[in-house]
Amino acid sequence: MIPAPLFRDRADAGEKLADAVIRQLTEIDSDLKRIKPIVYALPRGGLPIAAPLAQRLGCPLDIIVAKKITRPENPELALGAVTADGEVLWGRKRLLRHHVRQMAQQEAQAKAQG
Repeated sequence: MIPAPLFRDRADAGEKLADAVIRQLTEIDSDLKRIKPIVYALPRGGLPIAAPLAQRLGCPLDIIVAKKITRPENPELALGAVTADGEVLWGRKRLLRHHVRQMAQQEAQAKAQG
């Protein structure tokens, strides 16, 4: 038997995330006047989740364009990410040989800037 999904869709996931975030933030600042959040989203899948959160928090929503850094033999395996401006973030648990890391980073940077 397949378990029921946690969310109807990404917008529903965003609403539930907003509930959880607001609950935690109100523990820090009960009327949310001192907290000035900004919500960042990745295009496509992340935006429908981030939009309800930013709307409920009444805060700015910004988009971060990034490309996944992968191994050539396994394009689904994310080793890290590179943003369009060249910022590189590596996954913590992945140890790569220097030349493999360099090649993957260069390929992802070219895609992010292209």
